Amino acid sequence: MIKKINLFILTLVIIFMNTQYAYAYVHKNWAQAEVLKIIFRKLEVCTGSNALEWATKEVSYWLNERALTDEFCNEPAIIADYDKEVDVGSVKRGRAAANYGDTRNLKFGKTYTHARLTVSRKFIIKNLLDENGKGIDTGGSDETSNCKTKTLTDGMYGFNLPSAPSPNTWTEEVYKYDTIPVVDGADPDDTGPSEEMTVYYVNGISDDDDEDEYSKSYFCLDEECGTGGLGVWWYCFLEEGCSSGLNKGAIGMSIPTDQDNFIPKDDIVLIFKLKNPYTVKEIAPRLKLSFGTKKGVAVNEVGVSANRENNWVVDPEAKDGKCQFRMGYFHVLIQLRNGRKNGPKTGDWLGFEPG
Repeated sequence: MIKKINLFILTLVIIFMNTQYAYAYVHKNWAQAEVLKIIFRKLEVCTGSNALEWATKEVSYWLNERALTDEFCNEPAIIADYDKEVDVGSVKRGRAAANYGDTRNLKFGKTYTHARLTVSRKFIIKNLLDENGKGIDTGGSDETSNCKTKTLTDGMYGFNLPSAPSPNTWTEEVYKYDTIPVVDGADPDDTGPSEEMTVYYVNGISDDDDEDEYSKSYFCLDEECGTGGLGVWWYCFLEEGCSSGLNKGAIGMSIPTDQDNFIPKDDIVLIFKLKNPYTVKEIAPRLKLSFGTKKGVAVNEVGVSANRENNWVVDPEAKDGKCQFRMGYFHVLIQLRNGRKNGPKTGDWLGFEPG
C-alpha cells in the first residue's frame, strides 16, 4: 500500500515594487532575471501567526517590534539559521535550487501553518537580454527603451562629484539604504551585455505611517547622483493600501527604517501563510526549495512630480531618460514531504506557477 505523502507548498513573493511619495513610476516594465542572488538568513515554520492583524492597522515601529516575536510566529521551529547566498535566476524553472536547513527541529504531531523568512536587504540582479540582445523597454522615452543592469559603484552615489565631502561619505556603504541610484539608458541599437548590479531595499514607511516621523530617501536623477530629490518609499501589504508592496504574498513584514531598534538593519523579516498546513508524521520530512524569476528584474523611468501647496502632483508625461532598477518578483516554492524514497520526484512544482 502506497502511503499518502503529506507536504505543504508555500509560495513566497518578495516584491520590490512599491509606490513612493515624491516620484511616480509612470513608465515601468519587468524582465526575466538572468542573475538574482539572494542571501537567506533564517527560515522558521510556525503553528500560527496574527501578523496580518497588525499589518493592516499598525505603523512601521510596531510591526518591527513584533516581527521577531512568537506573536508573529507561534511556537517557531527553526529550519535554518545561517547565511546562504543563492542565485535563483540561474536555475531553470521547476528545478530545485538549494537545500537550506534541517527539518529535525519540527515536532512530531505538530501542524505548521505559517513561515517566517529572514533575508538580507541586499540583492544582486542582472536582466536577461532578449533574442536581439536588447534590454528592458520601460515604455517611456527612447533613452529608456534598452535598459540594462550595470555594476553599482560609489560614483553612482556622488563619490566622484567635486562637491563630495571628505572623508568619503557619498559611497554605497554609507548611503545604500537611503539613496536610489539610476543608470544611463543604453543606445536603442546597443546589443552589448548587461552586468550584475546590486540593489537594496531602501528605508521607508508603511502605508499607515506618518511620513513626517521618518527620514526620506534621496532619489538620484542622473548617474553621478548630482541632482535628485527627497521622497518617501512606501511598503504596503494589501491591494487597497497603495496598490503595491508585499500585497502579493506576505501577510506581514518588517519595514526597513533608519529608526528601528528591533530588526537588524541589514535584514528583512517576512511572514507567510502556508498554502496548505503540514502535520509532522513519522520521521523528519525532507525540504526542497525551487524558484521562479520570470519578472525578477524591474526597471522604471522616473516621472518627476511638482510640489503645489505641499501636495505632490504626478506629471504623467515626465521622462528623465534614466533607468532605475530594483528587484522585481521573487517566487519561492518550499516543499516539505515525508522522508520516504517513494515520494514525489525532487523539483516537482506540484501546481506552483511562477508569475
